Amino acid sequence: MAGKSYRPILDGHHQLFILIITLAMVLLTVIYVITTTSRKTLSPPAAYMYHRTWGKTAVKTSAILTSGLPSNRINITVANISSFRKREQNRLLEMARRNHCKPRTHVVVRKVHKCGSTTVSNIFVRFAFLNNLTVAGKRDVFGPSLDKPKFDMILHHVKYSDSHFLAVMHEDTYFIGLLREPISQFRSAFSYYKKRTDPVLTYKTGNHMLEYVQDYPKFINEWKRKVGSSMLPGLRRNNMAQFLGGFRESDSDNEREIIKYIDFLDRRYDFVILIEHLDECLVFLKRALCWDLKDILYTNRMVYRPIDPTETNDKQLEKLLSNFTNVNRRLYSHFSDRLSKIINDQGVDFQEEVQYFKRINPKVTNYCNKSLQYNLPPLVVKQSKWSNGFSVDYLFCWFLNFAIAQTKLLFPGWETQ
Repeated sequence: MAGKSYRPILDGHHQLFILIITLAMVLLTVIYVITTTSRKTLSPPAAYMYHRTWGKTAVKTSAILTSGLPSNRINITVANISSFRKREQNRLLEMARRNHCKPRTHVVVRKVHKCGSTTVSNIFVRFAFLNNLTVAGKRDVFGPSLDKPKFDMILHHVKYSDSHFLAVMHEDTYFIGLLREPISQFRSAFSYYKKRTDPVLTYKTGNHMLEYVQDYPKFINEWKRKVGSSMLPGLRRNNMAQFLGGFRESDSDNEREIIKYIDFLDRRYDFVILIEHLDECLVFLKRALCWDLKDILYTNRMVYRPIDPTETNDKQLEKLLSNFTNVNRRLYSHFSDRLSKIINDQGVDFQEEVQYFKRINPKVTNYCNKSLQYNLPPLVVKQSKWSNGFSVDYLFCWFLNFAIAQTKLLFPGWETQ
């Protein structure tokens, strides 16, 4: 009829059919939600929200855990990672039995800006997570002093404090420092922080690094006036010396204090990694810590190169940087001599082991680059004079590439459990 809408009349069969379809869709949705929630599948592109606890503060964290990986080929779950951890722990126990030594698990790694510290700490974070070790965070180190628990490792960027470190670490803790050739380290740091400093600091020439080093006090004051805080740690004079043990920048030209400080670091650190000799240093640490070759495998993380070539070929700048990094250079020279002595004391087979590691590590890296994209069979590394045999699969590759970022999200609070 005119003016009235048409409404079809459904008989009982049609109504029953629609009801069945609706119930089926609801049931499938419920099954999907329950399944995905219980498995906590970490295949991209889904983002997961977790709560990570530091002390008493819960921080909500969001991330696409394995961004860029094909979800139809790689399936990473809490269940299979937990199983993988158990296998790795058993491997370490078997390795210790064969080698007649106990792996050292109490370690402090002093992260120093632009010294390969992310690459190195990624190795130790992976080892700590897979072997169920505790890692102290900033609030654990500098929080309330009453009844502090002991931790296995400190691996994060934290202010140096000898008393605070010793309060939360075991007596047999092995201290590891990091250094890099000082001038290249500062160039790298300056280039890395340009996006943060250029909008704040007022330069008069095109060579910002030269101008910064020439007129350092002026830029320090300008930053503090505009930002309200001290200059970024990586851009301070003798930055590595300050990171390693709390060196006072005001003592940069005090010979007596410099000598005392080098002596203090020489006693405090069991070993200092020179990033230009990373493979040699890792092989030594493998021996010193009673770890296996699989435990020191690595990929380069957060590699950053200078963005302004004009700032790297300036003789005037070289001379200024030599003075600007004078304590850093003294430290580097001292620990370079110390490393040479350590290597010489290792015996004639040390270089053979280093060369073996230099062959295996790129092979594993190349495999992992493909394994995280395609479902490849495990890579088998046969037993050798330098290592127990082991296999590498996509799960290990996942940790090799993402240990620092992903374990914090996958197992919230694992560092302080």
